[in-house]
Amino acid sequence: MAAIKKSRLQWIKGLMLFSQVLLLLFTAQWLYNQYNDQQEQLKKNLTKVFTDVQQRVSDSLLLTNVIDPVTANRA
Repeated sequence: MAAIKKSRLQWIKGLMLFSQVLLLLFTAQWLYNQYNDQQEQLKKNLTKVFTDVQQRVSDSLLLTNVIDPVTANRA
């Protein structure tokens, strides 16, 4: 009887260990996917911000070097 109980406890310990390892793997996969998703989102945001800033600088240079001199000559 004691041998059967010990065998059963070993089986339960093995299942618990397997469950913990499986949970660890799922958690690692989830973290990896979250990291990649956030990295992609950051790249998209930075690209948008860079494009906006580049457009504003171009507009500012155009205003300063082309439009202001033309309007100053008319006045």
